Amino acid sequence: MIKYKIFRVSVGFLFFRFYSNTKVHTVKNNFVLVSLSIWYTLISLVFGWWGGFKSIKYTLEAIYVNLSGGIDFTEEMDETEYDDKTNYIWNNLLRKTIEKVKKDEVEIIIEIQEEFEQLGKEIFTEENIDYIYSNLSRIKIYNVTRDDIKDIFDANRLYLNSLNS
Repeated sequence: MIKYKIFRVSVGFLFFRFYSNTKVHTVKNNFVLVSLSIWYTLISLVFGWWGGFKSIKYTLEAIYVNLSGGIDFTEEMDETEYDDKTNYIWNNLLRKTIEKVKKDEVEIIIEIQEEFEQLGKEIFTEENIDYIYSNLSRIKIYNVTRDDIKDIFDANRLYLNSLNS
């Protein structure tokens, strides 16, 4: 699973201090994570102490953050990949649904649902579930159950109610 991490860097020289987050790094495996953690820790260890008392504090914080695996920025990055509706529905699904269905599959279901709504038929019905289910099987998505679709419907209702509030 891809994760996104931010690390900290502390650099000091006399009374000059620099303490900041790094760019967001894509971490695909533990080797990359350990390498980045060690790299930014070494930078802070070598250059971080020399800017006075606050530099020592910042250096210790940077070392702690980096050796703890950095700051997890995965959720924030995932949020930017999807529209507000998909994020809202995803955040309101039951845990059992989230454990089985991927976010991009939820996005596909929402698109299929929007196609169904264009047909002018009553939404959130068994016919609606059948329509989604058959379209998912056409694109070879078989892990989504009828209960998962009903859960997505419930979250979609919440979304629609939030728009009307």
